[in-house]
Amino acid sequence: MILSTFQGPNGSARRAQLRRALRWLVGYCALLIALTHWPNPWPQRREPHHLDKIAHFSLYTVLAALGLHALTVRSKGSSPRQALVVAAVATAFGLLDETTQPLVRRDFDWFDWLADGAGALTGVIAYNAWRLRGASRPKDGTPMASFKQLTDFLVSLGTDKVPHTNEVFLAHLIGVYRDLESWGCDDDLCCAGMFHSIYGTERFQRFSLSLARRGEVRDLIGPRAERLAYVNCVMDRASFDRAALDDGDNYRVVDRLSGEPISLTRDEFDDLCRVHLCDWLEQVPRSKEWDYRRPAYRRLAERLGGAAQEAYDRVFAMETAGNAVN
Repeated sequence: MILSTFQGPNGSARRAQLRRALRWLVGYCALLIALTHWPNPWPQRREPHHLDKIAHFSLYTVLAALGLHALTVRSKGSSPRQALVVAAVATAFGLLDETTQPLVRRDFDWFDWLADGAGALTGVIAYNAWRLRGASRPKDGTPMASFKQLTDFLVSLGTDKVPHTNEVFLAHLIGVYRDLESWGCDDDLCCAGMFHSIYGTERFQRFSLSLARRGEVRDLIGPRAERLAYVNCVMDRASFDRAALDDGDNYRVVDRLSGEPISLTRDEFDDLCRVHLCDWLEQVPRSKEWDYRRPAYRRLAERLGGAAQEAYDRVFAMETAGNAVN
């Protein structure tokens, strides 16, 4: 049931990755149960108090990290709420483990359980820190411009004076940058988000930087970020929506200006999906255009999972809340 979620040509690789993650998790749980339920041959002899707590903390740190890794593979990412759920489940497992230990001449110890919970919380924090350890480095090795350099460039173009969904264009661009940052995206992707409509898009034409200045933008934010921003600007959205229905290794969208196809790898297309979805989620609470391409945006959220899915659910819950107030 879990593995059947991964369909299409690329699904087999992800199924294999999830199988490995689940094997490690289940195997570790079995080892943990064996260690904590091995009959105590010296029931009158107590273990060193502090070493016992350190062992519980360490064991559950690893357990929570393995659990979050499996969930990350399953959901194509993880969010803070999912990390807390994993920590809570691991802590509950620790309580069950403690309550069954008296059956094998071991003692129930509340402090052991507290050490389990502290270890579980540490595990999910450590795993997320490890997973995002390279987030501050662009993948192509290009030195990143500072946030101030990015915003100064945008201000020099007059984006702080262009209207956009009940605020100014610059505020929207910064909002997309910050939202992608909160999703755990790397700097390249955040910069692509900040420049996602720099050349104008199929729908937004109040500002459009000349394509003759692509080199200038590329030098500022790097080749990967600029290409993502460019594709988001020039793509025909109907072709993008059709491509999002696929689950392969290669994708094509149509350049609405030239009519030529633009080829993307799966990773590039997923990055484009993140930028495109985040752009809409940042602005739709102000524009109230909830029904604009709703199925397409829902598919993007489901495709990406994790923080993107949570953001979609949170933003579109505002529509229901607004209707209830009205």
